[in-house]
Amino acid sequence: MSSPLSKPVQLLAATLAILFFLVGVDWSLRSNPMTPFSGVTPAFVSEWSNNHGVIRNIPAYFILACLGFIAGRNWRQRMVIGIALAAFGGAVEIIQIWLPSRDASVLDALCSWLGIALAWAVCRLGRRALWRWREQKERFRPSKVVTANFETKRSG
Repeated sequence: MSSPLSKPVQLLAATLAILFFLVGVDWSLRSNPMTPFSGVTPAFVSEWSNNHGVIRNIPAYFILACLGFIAGRNWRQRMVIGIALAAFGGAVEIIQIWLPSRDASVLDALCSWLGIALAWAVCRLGRRALWRWREQKERFRPSKVVTANFETKRSG
């Protein structure tokens, strides 16, 4: 079963995923996590992030995972994307053990994984709804044969 989304939508999702990843890297590389503004991240996003601590991992990984799942062409690719993001979230926390300006936290990793799991559920339900909508749309669309027969009966 192929993806219900067009190639331009998949390309847009992949591009947004890369940009979101770069913002995440920008946040991670700051020497002080309370830095109010950097050149890449908008000020209001940075401010919200600083005020919400661990919880910020849920929407961050949710958005990144949603973009990745949308870009995935089939369930295997989406599964690989989900596993890679989960491994990345865990690796970030492990790497923070050796960074003096950062704190490693199991809760951070759990919130990252929760964001990925929520994205999986939302994208899965969204895809099912999209498929159902397309099936209904096709079911109620008159076929060309019926339309052609109607036209010949009407004119004859």
